[in-house]
Amino acid sequence: MRKTLIQRLSLITAISCFIFFLLYDLMSIMNYPDYEWMRNAVSNLTAKTAPSFAIAMRYGSVFMMLVCLCAVLVFLQTRGRGNRRLQRGIALFSLAICVMGVGYALFPLDEPGYGGEPGGSANDFVHFYVVTGLLFLIGGVALATIALSGLREDGVRWISITACGTMLGLLLAGVGLVVWGVDGGLFGLLERIGVYGAVLFQAVLGIYVFRDRQPPREEVRAA
Repeated sequence: MRKTLIQRLSLITAISCFIFFLLYDLMSIMNYPDYEWMRNAVSNLTAKTAPSFAIAMRYGSVFMMLVCLCAVLVFLQTRGRGNRRLQRGIALFSLAICVMGVGYALFPLDEPGYGGEPGGSANDFVHFYVVTGLLFLIGGVALATIALSGLREDGVRWISITACGTMLGLLLAGVGLVVWGVDGGLFGLLERIGVYGAVLFQAVLGIYVFRDRQPPREEVRAA
């Protein structure tokens, strides 16, 4: 079957967004003296007063654009395909990814290390409570919905299994925050497991869309 433009763009953005997130993380760490990646939060890299701010925003801006574009393309391509639970889950996950990309771009931390304590700026408050809270809430519901979609006869089992792994990564990030708080213990490591898991899952969905050969549900009904 001939690939559509959306399918080709989904593959390109899926691979590119992961590459640019990896570059964002690695290059920012290299330009942030004394940064401990196993301990410190990812958001510290884009804090306005961080030494890595300029380089982090350079790669981070490209990543945020690509991952949001990939999420929109995946949403458009999967409408009417698979069972309804899978469609709803992908739609919610696409929303969560856009909340992450746009929210963190608009509200970077003013100071590294904000963990919700009193006295933080409005930017810090929105970044920590609103954007991160919505990401955990919408992302968790989306991944649970996708995981359950594989139980249906027309579900995609391997995507459901991957969603379970991604959901476990988000859970570990939440556990790290509760146990150690921001910039404590192994929080940086556990947070990265959650964030990399979400970015990788978006890339998986982009590849799934590229390889998809199913006709839309509406076309099947019309036939």
